[in-house]
Amino acid sequence: MRQQGAGLLIHISSNLGRLTVPFMGAYAASKHALEAMAEVYRYELRPLGIDSAIIEPGWFPTEIFGKIMGPEDSSRLGAYVAFDPIQDRMFEHAGALVQSAGWPDPREVAEAVLALIETPFLERPLRTVVGSVVTAGVDAHNESAATQQRAHLTSFGVAQDFDF
Repeated sequence: MRQQGAGLLIHISSNLGRLTVPFMGAYAASKHALEAMAEVYRYELRPLGIDSAIIEPGWFPTEIFGKIMGPEDSSRLGAYVAFDPIQDRMFEHAGALVQSAGWPDPREVAEAVLALIETPFLERPLRTVVGSVVTAGVDAHNESAATQQRAHLTSFGVAQDFDF
């Protein structure tokens, strides 16, 4: 990409890369890390003609729900029994969402990828929220974070270098 002076990195993150929920810490942490690297790549690689963009899907009917595992050492669960009703309620609600009508089509993510590919360099958004299930607040968070990020870059004296 450097040799040709052009390229596009598309990172598939999650709404949990921006906002978190209990009991999904490892997943959210991995998505937060991905978001940080993707944003840094945007700053560092754009001058080389390489863009970095993030897709933040909400919940889609994928195999992830069938792969949720409990702890291997169940003897430790007793210490966390107070969380059982909360965790049960959260996952029951999530299960109801999965069963509800109007569940988004995973092709929406593929369409978002295609849209980013077809969008010209310097016109792509950094973040694209996709889906309608469990995405509440993500757009507002992204807008607020962009304002705060600009202020942060200003404090380092480099905001003018990354005015995109």
